[in-house]
Amino acid sequence: MKKEEIIKLLKETSFEELAKIADEIRKNIHGNIVHLRAIIEFSDYCKCNCLFCGIRRGNKKTYSLSHE
Repeated sequence: MKKEEIIKLLKETSFEELAKIADEIRKNIHGNIVHLRAIIEFSDYCKCNCLFCGIRRGNKKTYSLSHE
């Protein structure tokens, strides 16, 4: 799908219809199963400052696990 087509779809399609389309694509690719992904955080000291991330450098509430 071209970028222009995606933009048009997002502008002209209701959220409910987009959710149905996304669900059909998911079913066609993965079937009717759930995939879970997770990370294990040992600390939240990070050199990056990605705005979407809870452990980013700008977050002043930091923690670190002890070796024990």
